[in-house]
Amino acid sequence: MRKVGIGLTVVLALGTLMSGGASLVGAKPVADTFARLHIPTHLLLFLGAAKIAAGLGLLVLLWKPDWVRLREWVFAGLVFNFAGASWWHLSGGDTLAQSMPPMMMFVFTLVVYGVGRKLEGEEHVTS
Repeated sequence: MRKVGIGLTVVLALGTLMSGGASLVGAKPVADTFARLHIPTHLLLFLGAAKIAAGLGLLVLLWKPDWVRLREWVFAGLVFNFAGASWWHLSGGDTLAQSMPPMMMFVFTLVVYGVGRKLEGEEHVTS
């Protein structure tokens, strides 16, 4: 089960890093989405940097899983980011299909967090 948790964390970290990089450099599809949803484009830099910090935090947690405060901050930030993105898409007039990527990332973030917490509980029981 630990390998599954590591694999899920790596996938979430890579997705977050790629998304953060696209926001940070102002990739055209991301900038176009911001413009369509009437989100100020200066937030691209902030959100990109925050996503990259979260992605790096996830990778650090692979080596330091006992850094509980880092884990809680990283996952809280990702939940707020993806919940907010889902809300912006839905309230901005996007179709459900256009709103699905942040909604799926929101659910995936919760799954990764839940698996990590379950593994943490198993380690305390077996040690």
